[in-house]
Amino acid sequence: MVKDGTKLFLNREILDVFIKSGGEIRALIPINVICITINPKSPYGYEFDAKKFQEKMKEKINIPVFNVLGDE
Repeated sequence: MVKDGTKLFLNREILDVFIKSGGEIRALIPINVICITINPKSPYGYEFDAKKFQEKMKEKINIPVFNVLGDE
């Protein structure tokens, strides 16, 4: 049990092993995610197509997705 989801720092591989071995994670205080923000520009100099990035995110989740750069 963790206080909330912000207390977990796991990569996908470790999480998968934990769950496959019968582990279960529960949070005392649930997080209510009301939207997702995306940033199509990387500080390393590359960027994604903002509209495609936002569309792909919207296909996968059922909450609003906003581009932090304001391009919509």
